[in-house]
Order: sequence, then structure tokens, then C-alpha cells
Amino acid sequence: MHYLVTATPPTPNGDLHLGHLSGPYLAADVFKRFARLRGHEATYVSSADDNQTYVVTTAVIEHRPPETVAGDYNERIKRSLRLAHIDVDVFNKPDAAHGRLVREFFAQLLSREKLIVRETPCLFCEDCKQFVFEAYVGGTCPTCLEQTRGNICEACGHPNDPVDLIEPHCSANKTHRLVCKSAPGLFLPLERYRGDIERFYRSQDIVWRTHLLEFVRDILAAPLPQFRLTYPTGWGISSDLPGLGGQRFNAWGEMLPGLVNSFALGGQMCGLEPEGTGFQPAPARTELVQFFGFDNSFFFAFVHLGLMFACGSECIRPKALICNEFYELENLKFSTGQKHAIWVGDFLERYNADLVRLYLSYTNAELQRTNFVQAEMQSWLEQHVVAPWARVREATGGDFDEAAAQRRFRAYAVRIERYCGAEFFSLRQTARVIVQALKWLSRGDARPTPAILSTLAAFCSPIMPCFADELAASLGLPGVGRWEERHSRVAVAPSQLPALRVGARKASAAAAASVN
Repeated sequence: MHYLVTATPPTPNGDLHLGHLSGPYLAADVFKRFARLRGHEATYVSSADDNQTYVVTTAVIEHRPPETVAGDYNERIKRSLRLAHIDVDVFNKPDAAHGRLVREFFAQLLSREKLIVRETPCLFCEDCKQFVFEAYVGGTCPTCLEQTRGNICEACGHPNDPVDLIEPHCSANKTHRLVCKSAPGLFLPLERYRGDIERFYRSQDIVWRTHLLEFVRDILAAPLPQFRLTYPTGWGISSDLPGLGGQRFNAWGEMLPGLVNSFALGGQMCGLEPEGTGFQPAPARTELVQFFGFDNSFFFAFVHLGLMFACGSECIRPKALICNEFYELENLKFSTGQKHAIWVGDFLERYNADLVRLYLSYTNAELQRTNFVQAEMQSWLEQHVVAPWARVREATGGDFDEAAAQRRFRAYAVRIERYCGAEFFSLRQTARVIVQALKWLSRGDARPTPAILSTLAAFCSPIMPCFADELAASLGLPGVGRWEERHSRVAVAPSQLPALRVGARKASAAAAASVN
């Protein structure tokens, strides 16, 4: 099997924070690592999302050009991914080739009458002299009545037209005067693809996470909106489409053909070369698995899917759409814009990245919001990971019931296989299996043997890759090896087993080179 794995391109308006890390970036990395451990091919791509309006609003606050802001934070984001041992095969940024592909993609769809051009009312700030949407406008969501920005509500996930916001205001200054003006735009008529979208969700054999499933049903209960793909604005990829001169492409629509460019840059034989119409037929036994936060659900579950159907029946469809809820800090959403965050780059200078990955997996916001408290992390890791591992190190050697241990570890293996696969993917459950294995091995009557420890290294590898490699090396093994080899005996006695400390240690050379 060849897996194509994506994580939502991060917006370079700040470094990654722990909320980001706990979400799609870690999940996609764990999925990819386990797929490769099973002997499958897996290509993990993401990219910088330079053309988001949030880059512009951050640039205004920081008194720097948007290009400088995007370039600076892109480097910080890539550094944070390296420190977190996130092994992205391709992490590129929008360039000339990306721009050409985006223009060709939408020009082809428009020429085939899959998209439409129409005029709609838009909000215009008379003080800023610009149309306001997304980061440029705020107000109250007409669906859930939470405070939101334009075009999408992070709280409920529903799309909104800025003109429908309750008490809309310019994000630069609430006293600015907003008026309605008509403006043309390129639109994706999602209702036209309702039948395809409904059949797609009915045909899926994966176990959908409850909130996403409820969201899909809720959106499908009403006519699907026409999604605006261009705006009259000055930031982003310029459109040269007839009647849309001076407009720029919506960054969320741009993202789909951008992923094609990222896959092509991966240099892998994944069958997704761009030819204007988007994703081309994939070879047999190729599956697309996408990870994202719930606040991006509408884009992945409807907009991108609609564009895939617009491309034609030959276009690849996602095998799994795996979303996560918000991971909170002090019971409030992590926020780059509000600077309510713990930045990954700073945090991993002080803490062991493998242990942070394990804790974020164990407390992951898969089905509901969860809360991060730094002191709780330190206490939990010391009690449930560091101390048990110290007992395992002391107990290694001596008499041990190898057969009984292998039976126990086969049961653990079945659970990891279940929770690292697309159908039931769960960071929380995978982390719990690792913690349970450590607890069992640390019992006073256990004497872990080299074969059992090599199995433990395989179990830990997707979430704790550096620790797993060090453990394998201490056993005289060249690496963790294939998953199917996990029960093979190791002839050499273990040397000094690696220690675990909550404090940071330097990232490995492999991790430092893991983001292109």
C-alpha cells in the first residue's frame, strides 16, 4: 500500500504552538511512521500557507512586510517541526510553480463549466479602502452566536458570508464604517456536487469521529453554499481569469492544487502528477489520508471534496478524513493571534521531545476539547513513564517467562495495529498501550529480555522515534526493523539501556534533516 498523508498547511503568522503540534502534525507523523514500520510506502506532505489573510493582519501589527513575516515564521515553523521529530517528506512554500499550477487548475475547471462567475454583495471598509473578509472582518456567527472572523466559524465550523455576520466590524478598527458593495468572483457551486458528496460519505468504511460526522450531516441538511474562490484583494495568487482581473485566489481553495505540487516535489511514484485538472488517477493500492483540526472541517469535508468531484471521476478521493478538537491552554483555546500559546520551538528547548509527543498523544483532543497544564505534564511523565522505565532498566536480565511475555505483547500489538491504522486511528489509545506495556514490564517479578525490549522499541517507534532507535541500538540492533519482525529473538545481551529524562536532549541528526 502507498499512503499519501497530508496535514493542514500551517499559517506563517507565528511559530507552531503546542495546540498545533498535538493536532494534525503529530497525528500525521505517527500514522506515516507506523505505515512504514508495516512495510508500506508513505509520503507525508504539508506546506506553508503564505497566502492567508492572517499573514497580512500580523504584518500590520508587527510593522513588517507580509513577505518578511511569512518567510520568518516559515523558518520557525520548520525548526519546530524538526525539534518535535515531525518527519515531513516535503514542506514547501508557494512559489512560481505553485502559482502556475493554481491558475491552470481553476482555469481548466472554469473552461469545463465546473465553476461559475457571478456578482455578490461583499463588505467594504470605507476607511481601509478594501473589501473585508476572513481575517479582515469580525462579528458574531449567525449559526452558533460565538465571536468569529469572516467566512468560517472556528467554534461551530460552519461557513458564513461576511455580509451575514451579526454586528460585523473591521478587524483593524471597530469604529471603521462598513458598507455593502457588489463584486464579482469565481465560485464553486457545491450544491451541484451534493449527490457525489452524499454518496462518498455513505460509501466510507472507516469509523468517523462523532463531531465530524454530525457536522457533515448538519451541513447536508441545508442547501450547500456557493464557495467563493477569488476575492478583490491585494494579497495572494493573482487571478488572470476573464472578468476577475485584480482578484486573488482564496487560500483555502488554492490549498488543494497546492497539495498536488507538494506531492510532485516529493519525488515519489505516487501517481498524482498535476495536469491542470488536479489529482490524476492513482495507482492501485494508493490511499489519501488527511489530518486537520475541526475548525477546518468545512474546507476538507466539502470544499476540497467538491473540487475533487469537479475534476472528474478519475480523481483520487480521501480514504480517511481525521480531525481533532481544540487542545486548550488554561481552559482557553491556543491562539497565535492572541498570543495565548506555548511555542513549540521554546518548549522543546527545555523538554524531551519524545516524552512531549507521548504526553500530547495521551491527552490528545480527539473527541472533545482537552486542557494542557505544564505542571501536570511533568508530574504525569515522571510517574507513568520515567519511573517505570527506570525500574525496567534495573530489572533487565535474570529469569523471565518469555512465552507469557510474548502472549502479553501480542495483545498489545493487536491494539497498536488497530489504533495506528486509518479506520480507528487514535493517538490516545496508542499512547495508552505504550504506558500499559511500561507499567507491566516495570512490575517487580518481570525480567525483561532483549527480545521483549526489541518488541517494546517497535511499539514506541511511531510516537517516541528517538527513544526507540536508542533502545534498539543498545540491544545491538541496526534499527527498530519491520513490525512483523518484532518477536524475533536478539542474540546479544543488552548494553546500557537509554535513560529517560523529562528535560530536553538534542535532536538527532536524522530529525534535524527531516523537514525539506
